[in-house]
Amino acid sequence: MIYTSRRSLLAALLLLATVGVAVPPAHAEMTGEQKDKFRAAMPMPRGSFGANFSFSRKKGVLVVFSNQPETQMLQGRLAFLLRYGKPTNDAEGLAYLRKVGDLQSVLEDKKADATYDKGEKLALALAKTAKPGREQARYLALAAAFCIEQKEYDAATELVASAHKLAPDLWEAWDAEASLLQDNKLLSAMGLSSFDADAVGNWLATKPAPEAAATALQIITRIAEARDKAVALHEKSVADPAKRDPGLYLARSVSRATMDTMRDLLAAKDPVASTEYQTRTQKAMFSGESRRDLTTAFACYSNDPYMFGARMFLQGIGSDMQAQAKELSQSLDAWERKTTKPPVESRLRVYELRCLAYMFTEKWDEMLATSEAGLKLTPIREPLRAFHMIALGKKEKFAAAERFLEDPQAATANAKPFFRRSLASLKGKLKDYAGAERILAELAEASDAPVVDAISLLTVRLKATKDDTSNEEWAKISDQIDKLQEKDEGFERDDKIALAIAVAAYNALIGYPDRARSALDELLKADEDNDAVKQMLAALP
Repeated sequence: MIYTSRRSLLAALLLLATVGVAVPPAHAEMTGEQKDKFRAAMPMPRGSFGANFSFSRKKGVLVVFSNQPETQMLQGRLAFLLRYGKPTNDAEGLAYLRKVGDLQSVLEDKKADATYDKGEKLALALAKTAKPGREQARYLALAAAFCIEQKEYDAATELVASAHKLAPDLWEAWDAEASLLQDNKLLSAMGLSSFDADAVGNWLATKPAPEAAATALQIITRIAEARDKAVALHEKSVADPAKRDPGLYLARSVSRATMDTMRDLLAAKDPVASTEYQTRTQKAMFSGESRRDLTTAFACYSNDPYMFGARMFLQGIGSDMQAQAKELSQSLDAWERKTTKPPVESRLRVYELRCLAYMFTEKWDEMLATSEAGLKLTPIREPLRAFHMIALGKKEKFAAAERFLEDPQAATANAKPFFRRSLASLKGKLKDYAGAERILAELAEASDAPVVDAISLLTVRLKATKDDTSNEEWAKISDQIDKLQEKDEGFERDDKIALAIAVAAYNALIGYPDRARSALDELLKADEDNDAVKQMLAALP
């Protein structure tokens, strides 16, 4: 693994590799057998596959797989809610409208404002017919929450004040007050329109005037007090932890991390970089009180298997992920024992998480069997298809993997590039370079194609070279290297490594193995566990 602190080494490696690009080729330095071994050792770059967890009050907690965009998951959740989640009474209607509006808001759907407006009107109508006191106050507080989402802050302020007057110990009112302070008062004091990380970071980096900083600090303190009060009152009114609102804990977790970071940076005597806010917030999110709130929120989703996956990732930060994966398997076993007739979606999530645990513990037979079982429920489930493909590859069932990946119907439009990329990588392993090149050329032509497609295309062309490859073909490859090295954006860490390997390979194959060795030696210092680089070095004279 390459760590951030070694980025300069990678940059130097790319510079070193660049120096060796030369045409025409000179084949004198390596024997044909050495070149064959060298080409065979060259790894086929491919889009990585993995998972992580994502959360916010509006979207809840998700386990997100790299070949299934989060927006796609949220769109599916919204579609399901609109089709099957229709309320049977007005009280359910408020919760339904809030969930729909929140998902639409996250997806930047223009319908969100209309949904929030419906929620506000329904809450106000229910407040008119409610019993005076707590019941009426609750509906007023819920109406205020809908107003806040529409940026109707004056109306929200009046509604929150009325709710407090009717019921001073109502958690919904304190929750609305915290949101109102954060979205209205604090943003106004900062002169910002949203809590965009870059905007907040830039504001802090400009060292706000003492008066503005003092005002912001006062509001931050009030926000923390309101969130603490909302959670305490909610816990008092809902005895069963599993039935509590996870959104309260998610909101406080995020609020604590962001507000504590802002407080620290506002108090700092020395100037701070604009990126410091985001860096510190991310660190604060997974430590201390914020981390405890996340753990509590996950426990509120006891019916959702994804909660166990999110908990695994949270607990795995800075610890042994294999041990956490084993614990995940045990949690899923317990969930299945106590859950009778789980819905299909829950069963699919269990299959996905089991495969994830098997991937961390390298149990390829179990992963293959589990992915097969899940795909019997639905053949179009991108994470399960990815796990199945990985398991087939690890078991060296390449022909079966090729048939599996060539099925044109078994992936949604969003996932097709991932599986096409994987098929090209497999064809490269099977030495079907023409087939791999055809797929990668098609992928690389897309306007939004990631740079990995162009690097993969370069790698395939290098692997396909022979002793009688023409100077013209070598010139084309050199041209492709030049174009890639001229790019100044779009490179992830793995892309830089893959390009450095390709350039080193080019140098070796055209007759400059010493340059290739120097570059590969440097790469190995940065990535000590890279077996492909070790094999390439071993093939050099």
